[in-house]
Amino acid sequence: MTDAQLLNLVKAICSRVREKEGYLNKTKLIKYLYLIDIEYYRRHKETFTGFKWIFYDFGPWAYEYNQLFEEMSSLSEFEIKREESTEHDAYFISCDQGVEFERIFKDLEDELSAKRIVDKWVGEPLNSMLNYVYFKTEPMVDAERYKPLDFTKIHALEAMKEFRLTKGIKNLEEKTALQRRIKERLLSMRKTQSEDTTFTLPQYDDIYFDNIQRMNREDED
Repeated sequence: MTDAQLLNLVKAICSRVREKEGYLNKTKLIKYLYLIDIEYYRRHKETFTGFKWIFYDFGPWAYEYNQLFEEMSSLSEFEIKREESTEHDAYFISCDQGVEFERIFKDLEDELSAKRIVDKWVGEPLNSMLNYVYFKTEPMVDAERYKPLDFTKIHALEAMKEFRLTKGIKNLEEKTALQRRIKERLLSMRKTQSEDTTFTLPQYDDIYFDNIQRMNREDED
């Protein structure tokens, strides 16, 4: 995928989210891209974005996403607002150029699949989306932290009815520890929300993207 195609995909996600009266932040955007890649792989045996997805810290992440976000930040058609009303900074994304998914995908099924993904999660709490991505998508089954995610685990469409996620990310102990860390972060968020009446949107794991960027800068020094 070219940079222009990837940016148009982000614009299409922005457009659909706006149409459904939802919000888009840095965390939700990468999850949308990951879920779109999963369903695209299910049909075509390759990802749409071309990202090299890895299991980083809590869940799926790609170094290419930082590059994409930096490019978006430099373009006038994207508006990225940094909110500092909570314990953790969050970046909210909007776009003044409407793009339809039909411009992105040649196959109608791919177009409808991307729309369904956005429609499913646009109105859901962020923690519900994170729980699904971290624990109920095939590449995360038995995934090893800091290693590439295996998209060949994705079941073909004809096998979907038989798919059941029965194993944890690595093993039961690791899954339990990860769930505990997520729960602790969510409890912290709820406490912040109860103390700050200006807090309205869930802003969970943007913090580790900032940490990654900081580590990348340190590696370059």
